[in-house]
Amino acid sequence: MFQDHFTGMANSFQNKCIFTSSFNEYLADLAHQGALNREFDNHCELDVDAIAEYLGDISGMSEEQIRQADTKNFIFLAGGIRFQDAIEDLKFRIYI
Repeated sequence: MFQDHFTGMANSFQNKCIFTSSFNEYLADLAHQGALNREFDNHCELDVDAIAEYLGDISGMSEEQIRQADTKNFIFLAGGIRFQDAIEDLKFRIYI
């Protein structure tokens, strides 16, 4: 998805939001297919801490200004996913 649709695209805040939204839709689809746990909040968002680290001096910048800052050719994301575990073992007690 990233390579096919977003590499080379202008790295604007709007495009970062579009990518984040698309990636969240992809995660939702994986959850629907059963690859990710449906009960977990599988998501990604712009990683404000990583952006701040990349920028260096952020004194006087709000969190929103950091989120919207120019990060050249990088997009920084954070989030969480939980894979769906598979049934692999069986314990079965039989009482007679």
